[in-house]
Order: sequence, then structure tokens, then C-alpha cells
Amino acid sequence: MLDQEFLQRREQQNIEAEKFLKTQSARELWKGRGKEFERFVLGEINPDETFFKEEERIMGSDASFGKKLTGRQKNELFSLVERYNQLQPGTEYAKALLEAVSEAIGIDPQDKTKRVNFCTTLIKSGDRVSAVDFKLGTDGFFVYEDSGKKYYVQLDATTNPDSSAKEIVNADIIIAPENIPDKKRMPGEYAFQVEAMAMKINRVIQDKIDRGDFVQKSGESRSDVSLVTAARGRNIREYTPPPKNISKGKKR
Repeated sequence: MLDQEFLQRREQQNIEAEKFLKTQSARELWKGRGKEFERFVLGEINPDETFFKEEERIMGSDASFGKKLTGRQKNELFSLVERYNQLQPGTEYAKALLEAVSEAIGIDPQDKTKRVNFCTTLIKSGDRVSAVDFKLGTDGFFVYEDSGKKYYVQLDATTNPDSSAKEIVNADIIIAPENIPDKKRMPGEYAFQVEAMAMKINRVIQDKIDRGDFVQKSGESRSDVSLVTAARGRNIREYTPPPKNISKGKKR
């Protein structure tokens, strides 16, 4: 008779093999469609010229993409993106995730001192890109506000989560194809993955609360790296792509 330990190991191997096949299948589905995947997950905003002029004002002489931004500049850019996002996320997944994150945090709708919101940094126009996206490599973010303190969780949606790209290193949370099963074919798995992602985001928020890594509502940062702090266990690095002038809306 096979011993119990061997059977448990075999069961774990089967689970891991099934997970691997699902992962490969999901990534194959989105292969070569990275930009489409980003927008499918996080949606996009369609700002007017005022948005880009405001970005230029915030960055000032540091508008070159080869230069690092200060903590205050990062905070102002994130706040700008917040103002241009609609009250509700534009994609089905983002809406479900926002609801799950609110539940994971345990926000009481009657408590006006606490709120959580989701924002995308992706621009609808194909030849322009937001400074937060291009300068920091952030596709979207959650912001949790508690008594005037704001905690940001940076997201990167990618079809290649194993990459060493700088935007992935900077992200608190990586969203890959395997995290979003087909809702119609696998509604149970879809709901499970949304809840699992919400729990990850909540853990990052709680970690930032424990470390005092917040931004005052006035725009003052508790730490100059508060908006580029990588997830626990990762190094902090700055995203510095090739120099381009965002204010003129050049293609990347």
C-alpha cells in the first residue's frame, strides 16, 4: 500500500501541473496583445489638453523622461490622474476588484473618513501616454484614504509577468492573464481569483499602514519613495525610459 505521504506529494504535483497548464493557456490567449490586455483589465481615461498642461506644470524642468521625479511631483501626478478618473472603473474586472478590495479592507459605507478607489493611468488616445504610466511604469492604482492619509497600491497589468522590466519591479501588484479566467466558462474560478487579488491588495495596504508609508491629503509625502515602493521583498528602483517629451504627446 502506498503511504499517505506519497499520495499527498502526488496530489500536490497534480495540482501544480494543472495550475501550470492553466497559466500557459491563459498567457497564450493574450500573446502579442499586451496593450489590449492592459486596457481589458484596467480600462482607460480620455483627458483633455488641460490634463497634459497640468502634467507639464507639475514636472517643470524635470519633464525629460531621463530625470527622476521628486516625491511631491509623484504625489501631484497621482492626484491629477485621480481627478480625471470616473467615479466608477470602466471595466468589469476593475469594478469587481474594487468591490472585493472594499470588502477585504472592511470599509463601512457610513464612515466618511475612509474610502478606497481605483484609477487607471492608461490614455485612450493611441499616441499619448500619462506621466504616471511612462515615468513610473504604473498602469493603474488603488488609493485607500483614511483620516486624511492616502495609501497608494501600484498595479502593472502584463502578459509577461516573468519579465525583469523595471515597471514590474516597481509595481506592488502584478496582474497577469492567469489571474483573470474566462468569466463565462469558469465563473467560480473568476470569482475566486478576484477575491484572491483583493486580498493581496489589502495586504499591501496593511503593510504600508504598518510602515507609515502614506501621503497626506494636502500632497505632503511621508516618504520620498512612497509612490515607488515595491512590494515586500523587492528592491526599490526608479523607472527611467528613454527621454521623450510627454507634453507634446510624442509616441513612445
